[in-house]
Amino acid sequence: MDGLAVKTISEDAWSILQACGFGAVSISDASAKKALQYLDRSFVPAPVKRIGETGIAGLAAIIEVAKSDEARRIFEMDRESHCLAIATEGISDPTMLSQILLEAIP
Repeated sequence: MDGLAVKTISEDAWSILQACGFGAVSISDASAKKALQYLDRSFVPAPVKRIGETGIAGLAAIIEVAKSDEARRIFEMDRESHCLAIATEGISDPTMLSQILLEAIP
């Protein structure tokens, strides 16, 4: 999925992240695909599901952190945590999204 290949952080964004950020997570294409599939099969209302393969990165990162004991410790995530994922892009490639959603969840 080409949309997830970000090679350079913008200088403006980096200065904000340095001042305010707690940490960062990178995700694999497989994690993004799985998050899209889980969201599609969930009971979340349809308008919320209009997220594409790049926009799902925030939710995929939360899922990956939640699955890892070490990551949960680093990010201080526990059962009382409230997480917010911001969808940064809608559906940009409907054909690819359809293919992803038809695949079996591993």
